Amino acid sequence: MSFYPWCEMKKIKGEMEIENVQKKSQSQTGGEKPMILRKYMSLIGIGSAEVDLVLDKDVYRPGEAVHGCFYIKGGTIEQQIKRIDCDLVMEDISIPKEETVDSISILSSSQIESEKTVQFPFSFQLPESLSASTEQITYKFKTLLTFTEGLESQDSDHIKIISKRDQS
Repeated sequence: MSFYPWCEMKKIKGEMEIENVQKKSQSQTGGEKPMILRKYMSLIGIGSAEVDLVLDKDVYRPGEAVHGCFYIKGGTIEQQIKRIDCDLVMEDISIPKEETVDSISILSSSQIESEKTVQFPFSFQLPESLSASTEQITYKFKTLLTFTEGLESQDSDHIKIISKRDQS
């Protein structure tokens, strides 16, 4: 007898057989316990949806428009997206410091289905006042995907800022 009533203690050789055992056990116990377990696991970040910001390029000039897409890949269960926040952050390595230069937020009530990928367009106008990237000063976009329930998903994408007169 297994500790979990929806799991049978026998050697199983394939994923399809595991699903059949779970479905059989669900009908015998009258519950959806594997789904509940997956839901609780996603609430603590295991099997949760993930965000990835993909930019058209990674070198920009001050004042230039940045374009790309947020790709959101669903986890093991369906989740409700609450918002996407994206900060342009300047890091100064010489005095360990991060400073948020500018931010955008996208409010949403979209559902992300299990194992499906959706995309949201991304557009960001860089400030004219940005200094060029150096060995000490770097820039990155930090993305935070928030759900109505569960842990947040994060992504980080470095970009290089060159001066307006540089052609490289």
